[in-house]
Amino acid sequence: MLLCEWLELWLTTYIDPLRAPSTGAGYRQALKKLSPPFLGQKLTEIAALEVQREINRIGANTPRQAQICLVALRSALKRAKRLGYVAENPAAETEQPRTRKREAAYLDAAALRALLREAEKARSYRAILLMAVLGLRRGEALGLQYGDITEGHARIRRQRTARGALADLKTPASRRVLALPEELLPILGTGKAEQQVCEVSATQLRRDLSAAAAAAGVGHVTPHMLRHTYASLAISGGVQMRVLQSLMGHAHYEVTADTYSHIYRPDMDAASRIIYHSMQHKPHYGARLEIV
Repeated sequence: MLLCEWLELWLTTYIDPLRAPSTGAGYRQALKKLSPPFLGQKLTEIAALEVQREINRIGANTPRQAQICLVALRSALKRAKRLGYVAENPAAETEQPRTRKREAAYLDAAALRALLREAEKARSYRAILLMAVLGLRRGEALGLQYGDITEGHARIRRQRTARGALADLKTPASRRVLALPEELLPILGTGKAEQQVCEVSATQLRRDLSAAAAAAGVGHVTPHMLRHTYASLAISGGVQMRVLQSLMGHAHYEVTADTYSHIYRPDMDAASRIIYHSMQHKPHYGARLEIV
């Protein structure tokens, strides 16, 4: 059996029926980066060195796609080993490509207020507001139904996929209950339990957000940037990192810490000053230090 044949069999048997649609779509998109000669090899003839070279080649231009490709390839070949198609998994020891970590971009409070004022008359205003005030992902905001809103809380449990389908959230951590400010309820309105709160497409949302950002003069703003803005304002308000992890729906603390640790920079600077002054035996007051 050729690698390309096995990958298609693996996707249609173990991924499409059992995983979220977005997972299968993401794997397929990434696996397209594999070269025809590599895909045309027999499963039993794939060498570990060839896998590493192929991932390195993809990672030179698209590191994130290379990471996803390796995850899919490693899982598919692990399954092939379990079923006896190969003796060993040639992707088991493949190293991930290096990626440049970019700091999360966000708006300050004044810029966010200006943006929301400009977005008030847009069709996507409810979705923009939910992402900014609750820190929702785009799919979570578009997947929220009126049946999910009860007693001043929003139960986040579904997402609207890139293809427009409604799907359950993948991890227990992403399924959460968030408090809704009272001022938000009249804006969200009411409807039938199965009706979408934000009846707009992802494309319409991007257009409305771009138009509002341009009118407000706050530069380029993406939907996910509103989520980062929520996190930055929460941190500025004193929310601890562990609490923020739950609010954001992150499965792992490391994701929250790695993404937003740069926002704690002033506290880290304050810590250095406090330690220095304590060594000098001089009292130092007024610095705020968050212990996480």
